[in-house]
Amino acid sequence: MGSDWNSAVTGVAPHLARAARLSHEYLRIHLGRFREDVKRGTGPTVESLALVVMLRREHVPLFGRLLQSHQDELLALADARTLTPARSLELIQRVGSLVREDPLLRRDFEAALGAHAAH
Repeated sequence: MGSDWNSAVTGVAPHLARAARLSHEYLRIHLGRFREDVKRGTGPTVESLALVVMLRREHVPLFGRLLQSHQDELLALADARTLTPARSLELIQRVGSLVREDPLLRRDFEAALGAHAAH
């Protein structure tokens, strides 16, 4: 199965192929909830994504508003008719780039990465 997933996302490092597989599995299961939460800017999938990108709890509402403000783009990537591992990876990478574009959220992310690297 691993090689099938790796071939589904060609030309990426193994860790990105794994991220594509995991994000695709998550989105397939939670797609309806994800779409609703992005539209509202709050909810369990917003909370889960905030954990994935290692945001401080008090910044989750800001993160939700950020996702909501980019909902057209994010929901286009999260279309059930075109959802593939590659599209799932593209969606997760876009969420990561949105976090890095916001100074406050970027600080959370970089602090968490620094703490993780120190261990």
